Amino acid sequence: MSERKAVTKKLALEYRRSDKAHKGELMNQVCALNGWHRSHARKALKQALTLKVVKSRPPRKPLYGAAVIKALQFLWAVQGTPCRELVRALAGRCAARSGAPRSELRVSHLERASGTSWTS
Repeated sequence: MSERKAVTKKLALEYRRSDKAHKGELMNQVCALNGWHRSHARKALKQALTLKVVKSRPPRKPLYGAAVIKALQFLWAVQGTPCRELVRALAGRCAARSGAPRSELRVSHLERASGTSWTS
């Protein structure tokens, strides 16, 4: 696909400057190289030299709340890196200290177990 675009772009420069007879020859050449019909080749040659405007996307909504993010930032600072295995191990220890099951671990349990407040 990128080869087709490169060939089309190169021939589009020549197509723009050509007279009608030479444009027909170039059109036949593009159709033979790419396997396109003439109307598609004409549109591709015309469109090859126009700049495409790219719109920026709106940012995604945050997946986690501010309290969870703050707790994770604290865990990462203590560990030195954001590593899944280390977070699981530390969360498991904090869950054991707080008395809550690991599946129901919340920021408040981590605060109670570590003795620090992360939400303030």
